[in-house]
Amino acid sequence: MRCLKAKYVTIRKEQMCFGCMRKFPSKTSMYCLTNITDAGFHTFYMCDICLEEVETWPEWTDEGIFEGDVINNMPELFIEAEDKPEQGCTNEE
Repeated sequence: MRCLKAKYVTIRKEQMCFGCMRKFPSKTSMYCLTNITDAGFHTFYMCDICLEEVETWPEWTDEGIFEGDVINNMPELFIEAEDKPEQGCTNEE
C-alpha cells in the first residue's frame, strides 16, 4: 500500500469514517486518504478521534488498518462522543 494523498478536506456529501464507521454530513472537515494497492485506488475518510488514535499505532503505517478497527479496538473513545457528537456526526446506520 502506498499513500498518494493525505489531507484535511471539507466533504461535499455524507461520508463514513473508516475507523469508527460513524456517518458525517456534508460540510464536515475530515481527513481524506487516497492509497494505491495491488487492487487499485482507495479513498477513505477519518474523523479526528480516529486519526488521532491510529497515529499512535505502529501497524498503521506498516500493515494498514481495516474498516471499523478503531471502534472495535478502542470503544471507550466513543462513549463520550455518543453523548457529545462531533460537528454533525450521526450514529445512525
